[in-house]
Amino acid sequence: MSIPRAALALLALAALAGPGACIAAPAPGVFIETRVRPADPYVQAAARVTVRVYSARSLYHAELDLEGTADAVVHRVGADQSGRARRYGRVYDVFTRQYLVFAQRSGRLALPGALLSAEVVAPIRPAVPYDDPGGRSLAPYGYDGAVVSVVPLQLRGQTIALDVRPRPPQAAGASY
Repeated sequence: MSIPRAALALLALAALAGPGACIAAPAPGVFIETRVRPADPYVQAAARVTVRVYSARSLYHAELDLEGTADAVVHRVGADQSGRARRYGRVYDVFTRQYLVFAQRSGRLALPGALLSAEVVAPIRPAVPYDDPGGRSLAPYGYDGAVVSVVPLQLRGQTIALDVRPRPPQAAGASY
């Protein structure tokens, strides 16, 4: 799936204040917020990653995925949740998904952020009404007086950084 050049120009990344939280946002109206707890897990212990997609636009055929790497195993957990929230003076639909990440080695790890793939309705131009012989105005393929198209949207959340601690000395044995 390719992203139109105009959509690429709209991509922006910004940091949200607070440890373990970050956002990624294209303008206008869709952004991803990612929270990691704890950000410094022990090796092979779970870190909970909460991914929230905020959208002020309708998303169609939306898919959200967080992929593992050779150094981290990712499992989706729990039921997805949806709701509404006010952020930055605007009301958004919010979709929340939870994951558990199990680091397979100690040290600093970076996982690619969650990937949102969807389609959004984008107005192209005002509809030009056509008159039929009966005097009725017929707007071609219009929506709210505008001709529209569906365009792809791909948005990746910010990289997930983990400072993985080695196995604690008191945790001995093969069962760790």
